[in-house]
Amino acid sequence: MRRAPWVAALVTLGLALPFTLLALAGAAWLTENLTQIASSAGFDYPELVREAWSRWPEALGMVIGMGLVLLVLILAKRELAASSKEVR
Repeated sequence: MRRAPWVAALVTLGLALPFTLLALAGAAWLTENLTQIASSAGFDYPELVREAWSRWPEALGMVIGMGLVLLVLILAKRELAASSKEVR
């Protein structure tokens, strides 16, 4: 049973390390090529506004989902605290 936290920590590090390195490599590539990307990408602001306006339901859904997850965590913590008081 004592080995489980160590295994969980090692698995977490094993998953986090490659993705961290990938993010750092992507940031370095983006920094090197940002001028080329900016010069080739002409922004059509009305098109950008239309796209953002069409995506608001997705953003609202994400905010509502995060709120529900937070509510579940708060209620679970409250219930856990209440059950620990009953045990004592």
